[in-house]
Amino acid sequence: MNRQIINKIVKASGIQEGEMVLLHFWGEQEQEDVLEEFAETVVAAGASPLELRQSRSRNQKLFAQATERSFGKKYFSVFEKVDTVLDIFVYRPVVLGAQLEQEQMMIYKHYMGNLFGALGKVQRFLQIRIPTQENALESGLEPTEYITRKSI
Repeated sequence: MNRQIINKIVKASGIQEGEMVLLHFWGEQEQEDVLEEFAETVVAAGASPLELRQSRSRNQKLFAQATERSFGKKYFSVFEKVDTVLDIFVYRPVVLGAQLEQEQMMIYKHYMGNLFGALGKVQRFLQIRIPTQENALESGLEPTEYITRKSI
């Protein structure tokens, strides 16, 4: 994604110096350069980035092992100090690439419900859809057209 656009997004979000900004990234490890660019831009604005990475492959492995006590109230209380959430997605969030056992899927759904409950209390919450082929298909546009439109 164009660095100039990231600068405009961060500026338009109203992020102020001294704020805590959660960069909630939905993508795989090979796409994390986008997350890094957002983090650098947030720091340049005088704010503190806090990164939370969600990937289909990692969440599938993580929640296959999780228990009901893995993500308790203490985990979600971390987000009480956040001023702004930039929810950045390279692909459709929440959806896993593979199925989990019924019990594990319930733990994952409970985690997501609690996570978005906590993030919903944050002062500012912005969703940013990165121009990718998968997001293009999700929107019903041809990938080239979607990426060109979103990158200008």
